[in-house]
Amino acid sequence: MNKKIIILIICFLQVYFSFSQNNFYFKRINPDANEYPRSVAEIPNSSSFFMSAYFKDLNTNITVPKLYKFSNNQISDSLWLTNEDGQINDVKYVNNKLYAFGLLINDTTNKLDFSFWLLDTSLNVILNKKYSTVFYGPFYLFSTVTSHNDFVITITGRDSTNFLGIMYVIIDSLGNLKDTIKYFNYTGNDFGYNIIEMDDYYLSFVQSDYLGPIMGNAACIIKYDSLLNIIDIHAMPGATVYNMMTSVAKNKNEFYLCGKNVTHFSGWDDFKIGILFMDSLYNIQNSVYIGSDSDTVDYPATLKSIDFISYSSIFLCGVYNFQWNPYGTNPSWVEIYNLDSLLNIKWKKYIWGDIYYTVSGIKATNNKGCMVYGSFYNYNDSIQQNDIFIIKLDSSGNVLSSIPHNIQVYNNAIVYPNPGRMNYLSASPKITAKHCLSCTIQQACYAHRKNSKPNN
Repeated sequence: MNKKIIILIICFLQVYFSFSQNNFYFKRINPDANEYPRSVAEIPNSSSFFMSAYFKDLNTNITVPKLYKFSNNQISDSLWLTNEDGQINDVKYVNNKLYAFGLLINDTTNKLDFSFWLLDTSLNVILNKKYSTVFYGPFYLFSTVTSHNDFVITITGRDSTNFLGIMYVIIDSLGNLKDTIKYFNYTGNDFGYNIIEMDDYYLSFVQSDYLGPIMGNAACIIKYDSLLNIIDIHAMPGATVYNMMTSVAKNKNEFYLCGKNVTHFSGWDDFKIGILFMDSLYNIQNSVYIGSDSDTVDYPATLKSIDFISYSSIFLCGVYNFQWNPYGTNPSWVEIYNLDSLLNIKWKKYIWGDIYYTVSGIKATNNKGCMVYGSFYNYNDSIQQNDIFIIKLDSSGNVLSSIPHNIQVYNNAIVYPNPGRMNYLSASPKITAKHCLSCTIQQACYAHRKNSKPNN
């Protein structure tokens, strides 16, 4: 059967199942697909927000990219952006416009196209542009809005030899290239995370097999000029964080960095979530390492683990009892922290623990609270399938959204100090089918040692 016909059938089935779907905590939407959210963007002074997502059919492995609009904790609109196989990886809401960024597989070349969409708040497509890449498979995409309202994009993809490489690009608000596309593709696996804008330069964080032996650490900080030409490279100081990194600028000279931390012992590793406060000279001014000792894996969100509107209220999220398998067979907890600017923990929450949960990201919201989104797998079911969740919390960590009756929230609050070049294409979406529901994150990672409840 033609791939596009299969996609249309899947979308029709989703429409059928969607009319009874109005709970903010998502139940299974499509009975034959893994459903993953990728990112969210909130409309200021509104109850509405957008989410990029995709579903992957369990039988055909076809991936369908989607956008959703939520109002008053319910889906109010949705858009199937294209019938090409791929993902809508990130969304941004800037100056009353919605921007979406995705990685799609080109039917002719079988390589990835980096795609840009400009939409209005009713999910009408205003503009769509594409740029071909050298990659054959998607991994991750991160976007950053600059002070000039441009977008700096980091893409990690697979090359023809199945190694991971990094691509950087700057585009304006109409999707036009500000300069040629840059590649960071040394021999070996290189993984790039989001870029932050500092005083007159950019910083990004990479994990590189190539740089590891040279720099003494595979986790490195790269400094770029305004056109993303590399100025210099520094190794991450010490055994701090080395993977799943999210950076957020506090100002033009200081930033926060969150990621995976591991301490090696004889016979075992202790995994924690690390958060660092660093200056422009890469000095660590403060640090916190969150997690239990030795019995479980604490893991940061796979896409965006830290966010804030005011740095006096920093939100951090991850997974307690993380497992190195998207179909974990033991319960896990969504863990959410609120910290002040000095990284003192103001409150923490452990939510659920009844089945297996993974977290893709967190978004600080206009009500001074946050949204956490990710996927869950019920290992009691007969089918291996991931579905999605979204949790809304206020500034004190109280859950606001409608959620299942079996939710478990642990909130014993504690406070303590812590110490290339590409071909340019332009086209309109081939399909813009509305009201076609599904979502969640595609995990690349996943470990559990004990079925233990979090301590408070």
